Amino acid sequence: MVIGSLFCLASLFAPVASSDGDGDQTFLYAARTFLARIGFNVGGSGDLRMERSSFVGKYVFIQNGAYHLSVRRRTCTVDGLTDRRKESAFLDSHEPRASFALTTPEEALIRVRGWRMRLGVPTGWMEGPVEHVLDRNPLYPEEKGVWGRSRGRYEEHPNGLPFLNKGNRALIYLDPGDGQLVHFSIRQDIEVQTTERRVPEDEARLTAIATYRADRHKIFESSDSPTPLTVRYGYGVSDAEAHPDYVGVVRARLGYEFVFDDTQKTTIIVDAESGEVLYRSYA
Repeated sequence: MVIGSLFCLASLFAPVASSDGDGDQTFLYAARTFLARIGFNVGGSGDLRMERSSFVGKYVFIQNGAYHLSVRRRTCTVDGLTDRRKESAFLDSHEPRASFALTTPEEALIRVRGWRMRLGVPTGWMEGPVEHVLDRNPLYPEEKGVWGRSRGRYEEHPNGLPFLNKGNRALIYLDPGDGQLVHFSIRQDIEVQTTERRVPEDEARLTAIATYRADRHKIFESSDSPTPLTVRYGYGVSDAEAHPDYVGVVRARLGYEFVFDDTQKTTIIVDAESGEVLYRSYA
């Protein structure tokens, strides 16, 4: 997930008039409840403005023009929050700041953990290493610098296994300047199917290599001798259910992930029960 790509959500939404329907009120209640729970001022009845999302299956609200909040339609749960003011600051070039509230990775981790509890990220999820970068000086004196970030990552590991592509995980971005939230995103509605490992890794590897060779015309600068660079065993989501426009229940199955040693790091996931290709990425 480059910080600029995470913080460009606002451009994906076009304002529309808010409706008074019962459905809209349900999602509005979810948005207001979440903001109140994390201690954000929710003000009067006109402080939240609904917008239509280009993301399928989501409602989006803007609080007083400051906070950008998205609610997943199927589960009626908040899955994203962005401070639009800080977003704009991060996308613009600035002179590096002289002082910071979070100066070390250890300080950043403590603050990220505090926000984790405040935002309601499940306590049983695995914590990844915090990424902590202060404002960077420009390469050339005439250019302005880039603001830093402190990022925490949390992920569910069902039955002790990781998700291989799309999974239940959360990202928390803080501004090291004041330690406040810039961006939060969470996915926690992916269901894990009960499947068995019936296909050995060697057999799955042969399937992945055969798939790579059959799809070489789709792979930029493909390898003549495809060899998996890394192999992981965990839970994978199918091509169809991993698509951004998919709005149904997403189910993960046991599988092997093979990442190939080519320019694009082509990824193929083979179902560990059926032996069929579950997912492929040529990006």
